[in-house]
Amino acid sequence: MSTVQDTSSLYTTVKNTSGRRMTYSFLPPHGRTLDADEEFTFFGNIDFAIARGDRAEGLKRLKGFEAAMEQKLLQVLSTPIPILIDATTHVSKQLHLNNGVLGVTDPTWDTSVSEDPDVV
Repeated sequence: MSTVQDTSSLYTTVKNTSGRRMTYSFLPPHGRTLDADEEFTFFGNIDFAIARGDRAEGLKRLKGFEAAMEQKLLQVLSTPIPILIDATTHVSKQLHLNNGVLGVTDPTWDTSVSEDPDVV
């Protein structure tokens, strides 16, 4: 038995909702062309990815992102889950919404056991 860490909650997923193939110059690392309804997943939060680099370029990417969202050309399907650290115990927790009730849960990357002997 080996352990596996699930880091899926640390990624952003977006979807091209324009109805056609489109290039989104603000997507990391250097823009991305997506087919209609294609999804793209990248590490980190979209706001940090857009703001990367110098201020002028970050503002240009931000305007492109805002325009795509306003025109419903792009949909953000998921972003990283906020991580909270207890100041007393120094234990990490993630926000969790269950049937409209906000709470916390253990981070997804907490070690879980895998039965697959090839997984390290």
